[in-house]
Amino acid sequence: MDLVDQLEQAIQNSLIAQIGALPGAPGPGDPLRDVLLAHATWRARQIPARPRAVHRSAQLISSEGALEHHDELNALIAMIVRGDDLTPHLSRGAQKINRRDRMLADWGIQHLHFTPEGGPDVVFGVFRDDDAYLIGIYPHESWALQEVVEIAVRSWPDAEIFQRLNYVIGTTQTLTDEERAEIRQAGVSASIVEADGEVYVARAIGQTLDGSNVQDVMRINMIMHQLRDLRENLDERLDGYRDHAEQETGQRPTGEWQPLVRGGSFGFVADQIFVPIGHLD
Repeated sequence: MDLVDQLEQAIQNSLIAQIGALPGAPGPGDPLRDVLLAHATWRARQIPARPRAVHRSAQLISSEGALEHHDELNALIAMIVRGDDLTPHLSRGAQKINRRDRMLADWGIQHLHFTPEGGPDVVFGVFRDDDAYLIGIYPHESWALQEVVEIAVRSWPDAEIFQRLNYVIGTTQTLTDEERAEIRQAGVSASIVEADGEVYVARAIGQTLDGSNVQDVMRINMIMHQLRDLRENLDERLDGYRDHAEQETGQRPTGEWQPLVRGGSFGFVADQIFVPIGHLD
């Protein structure tokens, strides 16, 4: 294999090492783009275990669901604050590569079960590096409620879970919750919504036809473009990497380049100097 083939193989091997044992995972013979998308979709459904400040909407605090699930909700909040592993509280489908969470892809909103055994009610929330925004408690399958958008934009406007579109004055059609759920399931994005006379777009941007997140697909397109450009301009790019390494380290690598995937970045290493050229997450 040439150097770019070796790099693509290194990327593929790294991702398959993470997801290869999961149901529906692609294998070494599948196209790299399919492996990248499978990994990105799976990774988006996971919630990294780290301590977070928990923000509860007023609607959640005063809801019947909060009263009904008082002890379970408090236990779940304590887990989030401590930074416990929340994987047991995700849907079982979160570990299945060929399953899509269309609300997450479209709106960027996760749902958690109160117990690992599941149940009829779930908590909707948005998880950032240091914060968790808990929107409300809803029956399972309530994936497209207008109320969820309204609570998010009213409760935490600065968090921009949904970003206001200042150049839009209105939408041409107002969807019911049922209509929104139908078009989302059919693969149409419902990321643009109207609330309180303003038009918003989900920070997640929206879903693609197969239920993938648009931002993930854009990032994968960029990776594939980088690899194609590298293949077409390899000598020029390698000379540029040597120049960059010399500027960063004061040492110009003269040895043979080898592909390397490290810490979510991919690139080349020579003379123990790693030059990252792209990111996988």
